[in-house]
Order: sequence, then structure tokens, then C-alpha cells
Amino acid sequence: MARQDPNPFADEETNPFADNKSVPPASNSYLKPLPPEPHDRGAAVDIPLDSSQDLRAKEMELQAKENELKRKEQELKRREDAIARTGVVIEEKNWPEFFPLIHHDITNEIPIHLQKIQYVAFATLLGLIACLLWNIVAVTVAWINGGGPTIWLLSIIYFISGVPGAYVLWYRPLYRATRTDSALKFGTFFLFYLFHIAFCGFAAVAPPVVFRGKSLTGFLPALEFLTTNAVVGILYFIGAGFFCIETLLNIWVIQQVYAYFRGSGKAAQMKREATNSMSLGCVLLNVYGKCVSVSHARKLFDEIPQRNAVVWNAMISPYAHCGKIKEAMEFYETMDVMPNESSFKAIIKGLVGTEDGSYKANKFYRKMIEFRFKPSLITLLALVNQPWGGFG
Repeated sequence: MARQDPNPFADEETNPFADNKSVPPASNSYLKPLPPEPHDRGAAVDIPLDSSQDLRAKEMELQAKENELKRKEQELKRREDAIARTGVVIEEKNWPEFFPLIHHDITNEIPIHLQKIQYVAFATLLGLIACLLWNIVAVTVAWINGGGPTIWLLSIIYFISGVPGAYVLWYRPLYRATRTDSALKFGTFFLFYLFHIAFCGFAAVAPPVVFRGKSLTGFLPALEFLTTNAVVGILYFIGAGFFCIETLLNIWVIQQVYAYFRGSGKAAQMKREATNSMSLGCVLLNVYGKCVSVSHARKLFDEIPQRNAVVWNAMISPYAHCGKIKEAMEFYETMDVMPNESSFKAIIKGLVGTEDGSYKANKFYRKMIEFRFKPSLITLLALVNQPWGGFG
């Protein structure tokens, strides 16, 4: 008969009346329970504590750092206040977004009534970039077709100097003028934007002055290229159209800015400031001279209390520029300061092509030598262009 294993879960059969001492202990009894784990609540943990000297040292170190931070914060605040008093604005470069080069935020910084003008002015800056890039493309094609490397190098020079020059000389002054309503910035814009308009108009025509005009995509070289290479001629015609559109937009911008400048009273404010500042007066006189507003320039000149040679030259140049050489010579004769080379240069340039221009130019050239002024290359070229063909 097979052996039956005892049920491990069954109750032990014990006889309460039996003598327990006579029963031997079982050899295969149940496992003894594990002893209870010690409870760790309230157990002593060995944590190293700093001494009072270490705590004092750390407290002093933290106090020193706090004082240093306060000092730097006060210094930074003083610098910000000083910058705010001088009117300098910290500009963060944010345009173009993929490679920020300049600070440009018309929407948030320009008054809403001037934003349209500013946007169109910015479009003319981008238009100039497009015109000069197309000029490089067209001149490169002309060079490949036998135009020579010189015109290509000139087209590169136009782009390298023209784009940053336009931004620094007239776009940034206009941006700051509309943002801060500065009369001086408006004057700087007018002065250099007129040169910009003149360049664009010159490029649209491209007369045969510099290397027969082929370094610029104007109408005259386009007509010349049509007889030899139709593709180059078409490229030049497209470039001439770009420069024409750019010139028209430039004229609209300067008209709108000047209308605001006059209507807002900035012109009168600038005149008042110019009478107290010779440098500002010279800038405004040059602006009037380039705009052929000689009568306004004369009124401003009469209001300037202190005049040096630069101020006198700034008044002589508009007369000579407008062909009023007689008035320019009268101004020279009434100068109460020592003339300089610019005084003679302005008159000699104005004498080109006038009646008795050769005699008068020779006279002023000799006076220039008497004052021990060395004539510049421009002055010598003006003398050579006289009808008599030279000077002696």
C-alpha cells in the first residue's frame, strides 16, 4: 500500500492528556520564522555639521556675492540712465531674419502717419540693391561677349560701395528722423538722397563718361549693344527700366518727406538751429543749393551771426551751381575771412562755359597760387575744360 504523505495544512493532532515530555521533537519540523527587522525610526544618522566658523565664512561669502550683484545692478542702471539722457537708443539687429545685419522695425517704432513713406523709402533701398545686382548680371554677360573686365570691376564697385553707402548716408538718417522727429536727420537725408536720385538718373541714361558708359545698364549703351549683340542689349534695356522706376520712386519719396518737413514746422526749426550752429547751417545751405533754392539759402546765410570760410563757401557754391557766377564772385569779394581752396574751386567750376570764363578762371587760379593753395585734380580739370584750353 502506498504511503500517504501528511497534509501540511491540516491541524496538528495532539492529545491534551498525553505527556508532552515523553514525545521527542520532530526532526523535520517547520522552518523557524525570521527575526523581526529593526525599525529605523529615530535611528541615529551620522551627518557632519559645520562648525560656527564655517557657517560664518559661508555667510560672509554669500554677503559679498550679494553686494557685488547689487553694485553691478546699480552700475548698469546708471549706464542706462546716461544713455537715456543722451537720447541714444540701443538697437538690436533683427533684419533680415535669417542673418540679422541691421535694426529695422517700422511697425513698432515709426509713427503710423509716416509708415507709408518709410516703407516706400525702404522699397527704394531694396530697389537699388536689385538694380545694382541686375547691373552686375548684364555687365557680366557683356564682359563675356567681349566687353572687357574693367566694366565688370566697376559694376562690382558700384554694388559694394552703393548698397552700404545708401543705407548709412540716407536711409538710416530718414529712419531715425521719422522715429525721433529730428530736424538735423531730415537735413542729412535731403542732402544725400539728392545724390542718390542723381546717380539713379545718371545710371538710367548712362552717358559715355566712364568707359563709354557700359559699366551701367543705361539706355545709351543698350542702343549701342543692340547693333552688335541683341541679348546684351535687351539686358541693358531691362536694367535701364529698373533704374527709371527707381528714380521715379525716389522723386515721390523726397516730395512726400519734404512736404511733411515743411508742414510739420521742421524747416523753421532747422533754420533756427542753423543760425546757432555753423555746421548745421552749412548742411542746410548745401541742401538749398542742391535744390536750386538760392533765395532761401541767402536768407539763411544772412541770419547766421558767425561765419567762417566754410559758411561762406556753402553760400558761394549754390550760386556757382545755379549758374549765377556774378553773385558768387560778389560774395567772394565781400568775404570778411580768409578764403580757402574750396572758395576758388567753387568759382572756377562755375566759370566753365561762361562768357570771359577763361580770363576770370585764370585770374582766380593765380590768386589761388598767391594764397599758396595747391589746386586739386578737380580744379585742374575745370581749368583744362575752359575754351582757351589751358592756363598759364
